[in-house]
Amino acid sequence: MKSILLIIILCGLTSAQTVLRWSGGDAGGDDVIYEVYFGKTGLPPLVSIQPDTCYFPGTLEYKTRYYWLIVNIDKHGLRTPGPLWHFETLDGFDINEPQPYLIIDKK
Repeated sequence: MKSILLIIILCGLTSAQTVLRWSGGDAGGDDVIYEVYFGKTGLPPLVSIQPDTCYFPGTLEYKTRYYWLIVNIDKHGLRTPGPLWHFETLDGFDINEPQPYLIIDKK
């Protein structure tokens, strides 16, 4: 499973907003659902069980490390975990000067 972190910065936004997106599926073509784990610890809590391949974690804190992983579950209950990812928000940004504000790394 390929995981991608998409960063969205909008003019006038005063907090870090993020969308987590990934690609997934089942080699046998079965429908799947996804468990989304997201949080500030190396063992992030389960935050959603869903059919969609995107998750909106809400407003993030600056200068904070976050962890996330996705688990595919097919109709037979076969669970396929993806890698544990982490990223760190930087110490704020100037909304008048577009610039990256996350350090992203696969753990």
